[in-house]
Amino acid sequence: MESRKPYLATLPGLILGCLVCCALWGSAFPCIKIGYALFGIPAHDSASQLLFAGLRFTLAGALVIVGMSAAQRRPLIPQTRDIKPIFVLSLFQTIGQYFFFYLGLSRASAMSSSIIEASANFLAILFAALAFRTEKLDAAKVLGCVLGFAGVALVNLSGADGTFGFRLDGEGFILASTVAGALSTCLIGIFSREHDGVLLAGWQFLVGGLVLTAIGFLMGGALSPTAIVPAIVLIICAVVSANSAKIMTSGLLILAVVILHNLLGYLTGFGVGKLLKLDSTKCRAISIEVGMQNSGLATSLAAAHFAQYPLATIPGAVFSVWHNISGAVLANFFARTAEKKD
Repeated sequence: MESRKPYLATLPGLILGCLVCCALWGSAFPCIKIGYALFGIPAHDSASQLLFAGLRFTLAGALVIVGMSAAQRRPLIPQTRDIKPIFVLSLFQTIGQYFFFYLGLSRASAMSSSIIEASANFLAILFAALAFRTEKLDAAKVLGCVLGFAGVALVNLSGADGTFGFRLDGEGFILASTVAGALSTCLIGIFSREHDGVLLAGWQFLVGGLVLTAIGFLMGGALSPTAIVPAIVLIICAVVSANSAKIMTSGLLILAVVILHNLLGYLTGFGVGKLLKLDSTKCRAISIEVGMQNSGLATSLAAAHFAQYPLATIPGAVFSVWHNISGAVLANFFARTAEKKD
């Protein structure tokens, strides 16, 4: 009897996964700008931007290493043969790509940056076919890349004045970042054939993040969070980055369960308060307290005590994002209703 393929291994699942990944990547840029605002980073402060990126990647790498070490019940320590791939990947995927990206972004126009970045997939296919010999070029692949690139170029040029400037420390750096990212895409596929992909990902993020943090600090970068919220946002970004692969393979079921569990917590807390005939202020406080619990602790406990089930850490990772969204919405709702009563 033929076993059923996982949903994400089917064509509809593959298309859905690609769409989700595109949406997540598209959300990266506005989220980065929100992070800049929360940490008081000016638009043209490349040093602080590098410091911010370095800390994010360092946290993501550390979470991957610690989490997978707990899940596998053994330290995720690289062997001698893993050292070279880790440093090569960190050089291209994290250090080179983001060093040039952040330095060039403040000097290049948004239009030209988008067009250059759109060439990443085309370059990756060219490198894979011509340099690494891991892919074969055919008319369909070339046509798809050209049409995709042309579409992005058309969208950007249609809203501009028709000019396309180029300066070495602007568009040139964006191009260097794009080339580094395309090369890393090819290298990941090659190295993963003989090495543990999770180990490579965790350690290259850690090494690359530490290097970017050092560069940003030496260039005079600084972070000035005005509240605890930015630190929470940075930790959440790292948690999601560390668990992104598992989240993508688990489908939407866990997200639905997490949302339902969270909402039931809010309703149960508020209902119990009403049954005990407490005033509205205390009912709202109990509702928030019951509905929002420590997602970081949940992830750690799942990794430590359910190591034989690697997917057990996913609900905590998803909840770490969702409960901050739902909690903010509910708190705003409670505040508005309290004002109306007053």
